[in-house]
Amino acid sequence: MTGIVTLPYTPKMLDYLTPLQIFYIVKALDMRIAYDIVNIIDVLKQKLLDLYYLVEDNPKLHGILPCQSNIKPCHHLASMHCANHMCKMCCQDGVNRVPCIMHDRYEEFFRHKLRSVYMFEENQQFDRTRTLRIHCRRLMRKNDLDKAFENLAIVWDDLQVYYHDSAHRIEYIYLVCQNQAVAQEILQDQHLYSLKLEKYDVTISALSQSIYEISEQCANSETTLLIVRPLSTLEVVRELPNGEEYTNQITNIIQNVTQRYPNEFQTSEGINPVTGETDQQHILVKLPTKADVDRLYNAQPYLGCLVAHKLSHVQLFPFMRYHPNLCLTCSSFKVNPRIMRLLLIFSF
Repeated sequence: MTGIVTLPYTPKMLDYLTPLQIFYIVKALDMRIAYDIVNIIDVLKQKLLDLYYLVEDNPKLHGILPCQSNIKPCHHLASMHCANHMCKMCCQDGVNRVPCIMHDRYEEFFRHKLRSVYMFEENQQFDRTRTLRIHCRRLMRKNDLDKAFENLAIVWDDLQVYYHDSAHRIEYIYLVCQNQAVAQEILQDQHLYSLKLEKYDVTISALSQSIYEISEQCANSETTLLIVRPLSTLEVVRELPNGEEYTNQITNIIQNVTQRYPNEFQTSEGINPVTGETDQQHILVKLPTKADVDRLYNAQPYLGCLVAHKLSHVQLFPFMRYHPNLCLTCSSFKVNPRIMRLLLIFSF
């Protein structure tokens, strides 16, 4: 790094600044320009944008901006390396944002990825009994996909792809079969179909049970926690165990964190919608009290990559809350219950 550059504006600010304010910024930055140009304001805005992106794209310069918090008025400075252009406190308090390499821990990126994929599957409203998820690590040609699953009852018109915004590539392909029997056949011989697509390094799996359905079926969501495995091996720090060894390690983690005996809590595996068998993608943990849930929730990630979700949360895998009064649904602080009651009284 060779220098620190402080910019008193952002690209969004240029849209609502007055012409006089833009002139003052240009004058403060000592920019040379001929003022007899037609459409001088548009030219000045473009000059300021060029300067902004020049600082942002230069790895040897560290840009400093005013904090762009959407939660509360903030007069602190923020780094351009922050994905949200906020100071540390505002960035960690925000919920509707993207994960930041400066202020967030690595598991927040896992939670954000799971939220994006799970919400994509919820919005598409897949029939989980006959839909398969194909994880491809290389860009796949549609012709090769057709050849791999030829002579099978696949509804090609319902094929969907999930595009990863950060990686800038197609990460998951959703294959919809005509019935559940075809999906079961592909899952049973998935190693054969993976060999056909070997050059794309694919992994075929079934969709997990909807978390919203799990929450609706749960009698007491406040004392229930869901532990989720990563969808790919990219997040795995070390190889995860399977079968009984995996459930035993989860039980040991719960016992060590909550200081509860195994007979005081319950763990159950999820259900594979295609085969109807147990699936270790989701582990449902029922604890005696809400304090135990909070204690276990704050201890994540487990085994370096497992994340947890409270069934009482409306939003899937929200960012970890650093402020106790911050709402997990919107980027605002909770209202005092007494004030809320007064507002309801005056509204009538």
